Amino acid sequence: MEALKDQMRDCLEARGGEVSARARAANLGRIYLSLNAKGRKRFLQILAREFDIDHQAVNKAVTALQKAGTTMTSAPRPSGRCAKPCIRHGCDC
Repeated sequence: MEALKDQMRDCLEARGGEVSARARAANLGRIYLSLNAKGRKRFLQILAREFDIDHQAVNKAVTALQKAGTTMTSAPRPSGRCAKPCIRHGCDC
């Protein structure tokens, strides 16, 4: 079980670049497909329980945006499409 959580965590952290992240995601997909119905349910429960969003952080960010009087469409955007440098779009945001 811990090994599966580690693989999920590694996939989400996307270390080693996009190609490595995709390979890890594909491996998780193969693991999921190899499971029976009970195993698939457990896999999804682990994913939902261990890697859910931080609701408190999201609510705090929404409140901060509301207090600032901004909307997502009027907030300043980086010069490229991404919030960080990426190879896919050639951005250096």
